[in-house]
Amino acid sequence: MPSPDDTLPSIIPGLNSLPAQSDGCERVRVMVFGSSYGVTYTIRWLYKLQFAHISEWSLLMPAPSEGEFMSIVTKRIPLNPTN
Repeated sequence: MPSPDDTLPSIIPGLNSLPAQSDGCERVRVMVFGSSYGVTYTIRWLYKLQFAHISEWSLLMPAPSEGEFMSIVTKRIPLNPTN
């Protein structure tokens, strides 16, 4: 079980190249791949970190790799770091 001190990676390659939205935010998509248990576990962990509510995630879908599943969430993040 992840500890409360665990965090998501703070450095994301290519972050500055994502397209900007007109409302001062941009949309980013986060995908989780793995076994059905691993994906649902990660979604619950991210919920405990207040990243996304469980209902924001898509239903489990088959992933391109055989035997794996995936789920996706779209988040809006501010372009101005003070927001």
